[in-house]
Amino acid sequence: MKWLLLLVALSLTVGGCATTSVNEPDIPDPWEKYNRKVFRFNKALDDAILKPVAKGYQAVTPDFVEKGVTNVFANLFDLSSSFNNLLQGKPKMAGSDAARFVINSTLGVLGLFDVASKTGLTKHQEDFGQTLAVWGVKSGPYLMLPFIGPSTLRDAPALTVDYYTYPLAYVDHDLTRWELTATYYVDQRSYLLYAEEAIGTEFFDPYAVLRDAYLERRAILIADGKGIGATDEDDEMIRELEDLDE
Repeated sequence: MKWLLLLVALSLTVGGCATTSVNEPDIPDPWEKYNRKVFRFNKALDDAILKPVAKGYQAVTPDFVEKGVTNVFANLFDLSSSFNNLLQGKPKMAGSDAARFVINSTLGVLGLFDVASKTGLTKHQEDFGQTLAVWGVKSGPYLMLPFIGPSTLRDAPALTVDYYTYPLAYVDHDLTRWELTATYYVDQRSYLLYAEEAIGTEFFDPYAVLRDAYLERRAILIADGKGIGATDEDDEMIRELEDLDE
């Protein structure tokens, strides 16, 4: 689960500031028994396969290459963010994301270098689940998805739209598309190893921590960080942790 450590870290830094998404005072977990089983399955899969592979990738890959690979995938996500910002009625942010993609794809050599951030173009993280929330669709119950991780009844179906707004979906060669997808997840998991070292992985109830952190994270993203109530120190910690995931 690629978001596990980042979400946990966010929970520890902004805990209590935003426990649910905008205008949704309580997001229920009626399927907790099922969700916990899926959580244990995902955790076992991560421990057995993804984490060891990520450690090996990190060990043999120079830091500058790791960063370049991460930047390439992050650059592709700017297209999806632009699309969703447009649907949310935020043309200025949509234009900024589109400009980031053009600049990083050209001056940044296919996204290897994040030139756009140095020009003052802020990176946004928008997906179709957030778009649905802006349109007024309620989250529904919390839902843990096999292989994917935390979600909600609203956000889970939105993943289909997210898939088709991400350029990798349009790579014609099947083997190449799967290789690139696998590289993306291994790269993301390798960066979470740094967060793991920083905050540790032992929690009394890791399922509950992950659930609460996911809901807090979604609240921050849906609200574009407005009205959340985190302190400046919290904001700085969040930015540092997000750097691990870019």
